[in-house]
Amino acid sequence: MIKKHRLLTAIISGLLLIAAVAIAQARPEVTITSPHPRLVAGQKAIQVAWDKITTAQEFYRSKGVRAEFGGHVANAKRLLEEANAELQAAADVAESK
Repeated sequence: MIKKHRLLTAIISGLLLIAAVAIAQARPEVTITSPHPRLVAGQKAIQVAWDKITTAQEFYRSKGVRAEFGGHVANAKRLLEEANAELQAAADVAESK
């Protein structure tokens, strides 16, 4: 009985983690406009990095390998989202001066 409960708990936890990652992680958008071409380039570079990570995940999944890599992929994508937001904040500050 205890083994069944633990197995069910593990399955539900795994499904919730997968759903949370899928919902939370959408490709960052380029939101900065001129006159900040270098900040725009930074946001575009973030998109390229995001796309390369996603391509790697899809490749490994197609080979039957779990592509979460111990949560590090999700963390990398979260950090890319954070970097994208920081670039936008930098552009906002520059615009306010």
